[in-house]
Amino acid sequence: MAKSNVLYLRDYCAASAKTDGVSSASEDAEVLYDKIHETDGALQESNPSRIKNDSICELADVFSEGTSDELDKVQNSSFKEALLFLQNFPFEDFPKPMVLREPDGCISLDWEVEKYPGNNFSISFSGNGTVYYAGMFHSGEDNHGKAIFDGYNIPMSIILNLRLLYEKF
Repeated sequence: MAKSNVLYLRDYCAASAKTDGVSSASEDAEVLYDKIHETDGALQESNPSRIKNDSICELADVFSEGTSDELDKVQNSSFKEALLFLQNFPFEDFPKPMVLREPDGCISLDWEVEKYPGNNFSISFSGNGTVYYAGMFHSGEDNHGKAIFDGYNIPMSIILNLRLLYEKF
């Protein structure tokens, strides 16, 4: 993906952040908006569309951060795979992952469970259609492997491992 496309994504993310607030002239509406988000911050965090948008924006930030030498290390194909994955991921079923850049330039997504420290699941995008994954689970199990990602369908092995991580069986 060309750097101009990343800049477009960052502009999109900045614009969507500006439209999230209330732009009403009514002071009462603004106070109500603030109270709703004070008392129910989970409402915003549990909105799948918002979580997806935030994840894509985080991906764009990770890709565009650093010097030009570091940018060259990030494989464009890995970025594109991660973007397609996030666009098709069922955020209504699972929380937002952390988006990271690996030392080899690939993009990874990591999930951790707060109530079980050390329990996590990570996937790495190779850029060639193969997704590598590894997880450590509270049940004492660990799992690793690889799956084919066609750009649209999230591999069932990824979903099953995330269900195991978040006890969603």
